Amino acid sequence: MKREKLLPVLALTLDLLTVVFSTIGSVEHFGREGFAMLRWYTVLSNVFLAVAACITGYYALAGILGKRFFLPTWARVTRYIASVMIAMTFVVVVFIFAPWIGLPQGLTAMVFNPTSIWHHFLAPVCGLLGYFLCVPLRQGDKKLPLLATLPTLAYAIVVTALNVLRVLHGPYPFFYVYEQPLWASVLWFITLWLLALLLAWALWRPFRKGESFPLPASPLPTEAAFTEDGYIKDQDALSAYRYRCVPASHNSCGVVAVYDLLHFEGRDMPFDELCLLMEGLHRLHMPGPTLNSAMRRTLRLLLPGFREVKGREAALSAGQACRMGILRYVEQKVPHFVPLLRQPDGSFRYFNVNDGQEDFSQPLDAFFAAHVLAGPVRLYYWE
Repeated sequence: MKREKLLPVLALTLDLLTVVFSTIGSVEHFGREGFAMLRWYTVLSNVFLAVAACITGYYALAGILGKRFFLPTWARVTRYIASVMIAMTFVVVVFIFAPWIGLPQGLTAMVFNPTSIWHHFLAPVCGLLGYFLCVPLRQGDKKLPLLATLPTLAYAIVVTALNVLRVLHGPYPFFYVYEQPLWASVLWFITLWLLALLLAWALWRPFRKGESFPLPASPLPTEAAFTEDGYIKDQDALSAYRYRCVPASHNSCGVVAVYDLLHFEGRDMPFDELCLLMEGLHRLHMPGPTLNSAMRRTLRLLLPGFREVKGREAALSAGQACRMGILRYVEQKVPHFVPLLRQPDGSFRYFNVNDGQEDFSQPLDAFFAAHVLAGPVRLYYWE
């Protein structure tokens, strides 16, 4: 089986095992403690990992069935944060608690005990394998390691405060604020946060310069991207530019749509400058498509006065009377932005739709009948 077909199967298998192991451990914890189990970082990290594995597992299954071809950025970041948390659980158990008890008895008691093996070993190992093999961040934003420590930091702050108020005792020895000197509590707090930061950096670093969006073997010349009257018609010819860390030929349909509307309005802007501007309007500097939130920020800045509707019928109705618009829909199973420019005869001109349909005109209802067939639909339009 080829690598590109094997990875989704392997990802789904590891995600399913992660969810099963985490769920078994959570059910056992609940049977012993009820909802009081949520005081344990181990339980919280495993529950969050199971949720993240469900998300990435869904996209892996969709890839196997041919319904989706990419893992969204938000899903990657969620799985990354969950992986940092579960790595924190695993490292603390194996390298702090087990030696604290004494080796090898500590490993037997803390890791391979029938009641702890699910949360302390099986779920962490499967979860981390799934992350490393199938969910690379690919040039992740430098802020991500710090972001990934926030759940651990929040847990430490809340639990420490509850111990100070005598609402909670522990549950870990680090938080026994009345049974150790103040300097010891502060030292534990700093040490554990630095450990979380180190693990976050270690899980981020292997992918910080990874390139999984290679240039095409025979890239099209940049001139092929443009029509004779100055519109961009084919993003496949934009591999010389970069957008959101990767060649713009992969993910610049949103930038192309904005560029064409600006040109339609007689307000040309260099494509590379527009890429930089729109990339800067995303919250994280990492590979991905143009998000709707960033598209709104771009339009408010460059083309104010737009309206927005959701749903196929609402978009078709609003589009019939608009002067120009940007349609976001699913083209060939991938979310896609396409500019709509009204022509004198009442039809619309479209660019960069798909291979063989880079520049053409037709009525909006005919375009919807041919292309807008399934999936979420959104229209940004100007009356």
